[in-house]
Amino acid sequence: MPLRIRPARCLLLVALTAVGCAPLPYSLNFAKDNIVGIDVALESDVAFVDQPGAARTRVTLVRHFVRGSEVHEVSAAIGTVMASTNLANLKLRATGTRVESRNGATSTALVLEPSQELRRFEETVVAALRIFRSNPIDAREYVVTPEGARMSDDRIEAVEDYVPAESGVNYRPFLLVDPSQADAAKRSTNQIAVRAVGISIYQLGAQSTADRRLWTWTGEPGAR
Repeated sequence: MPLRIRPARCLLLVALTAVGCAPLPYSLNFAKDNIVGIDVALESDVAFVDQPGAARTRVTLVRHFVRGSEVHEVSAAIGTVMASTNLANLKLRATGTRVESRNGATSTALVLEPSQELRRFEETVVAALRIFRSNPIDAREYVVTPEGARMSDDRIEAVEDYVPAESGVNYRPFLLVDPSQADAAKRSTNQIAVRAVGISIYQLGAQSTADRRLWTWTGEPGAR
């Protein structure tokens, strides 16, 4: 697979420390040709009225394939976006639940309203990462996963098609509910408070689930 040569982006790398970004917790010793599927997600704090201290869950913003050698630059780009973002301004209102079955397992998702503020933020993140997007269509053997297993062609296509198929006007935010809290979520959707508390990059596994956290934004958001 031919390598694309991009201009240096030193300012993005400097931004890692300038906006309070933590270094990547894992050493990504990928060859330049390796490709990583990533899930960029808002970290949310879901609190049930009758179950305080509910487990933290995530709201996916965008999925992409990027070069493993550029994950640091991807995190810097997101950190730059977060330097001018106040998460308190993002409206995350639960509107219902939906049940999905995949590979014999059933999961419950809390459906969120795609508010104007959330949609605009999602589009900003998509735009910031567009330059890093890699298409693995002719290099699927270079896609690496945390467990070392091969990602199937249909999973690869789903990640590759996430933008625009599930972004922009098609963005339908949701968060998966812990199985132990599924019944409570269904009973009291209107009583669930959803608050964004951060943003992270996860590496996608062979089943295209966000299996391994690579980076988390740790800086204080600036006021708009």
